[in-house]
Amino acid sequence: MYTSGTTGLPKGAMLTHGNILWNNINAGLAFGGSRDDVILTAVPLFHIGGLNVMTIASFHTGSTRVLLRGFDPGLALANIQRYRVTHMFGAPAMFLFMSQQPQFAETDLDSIVTIICGAAPVPESLIEL
Repeated sequence: MYTSGTTGLPKGAMLTHGNILWNNINAGLAFGGSRDDVILTAVPLFHIGGLNVMTIASFHTGSTRVLLRGFDPGLALANIQRYRVTHMFGAPAMFLFMSQQPQFAETDLDSIVTIICGAAPVPESLIEL
């Protein structure tokens, strides 16, 4: 797995299958999750945030995954509306780019239950969107 850790530069991190399993069990206990969830994965799966934050947990719950080949802010918004996405992980820049799309104001985001943000601090102005 790769992580940016505290430096922001990607680096490999050795994780066992047990590390990943128990992280997902603990996250499930902390955040909940059900088979009715729809998870949008738009970050690389080789990165800890892409695979281990929500994607693997969706296998445990049997929920639906919408997997994008790469991040495209317009496509992410379209998929949130089309598939009624309930949960998404991303970096602050991703959510900023989504909010800057012309269709952002008209996109139905009512299905969103949880947004998990990582990789950098989230500006208050972005949280308020």
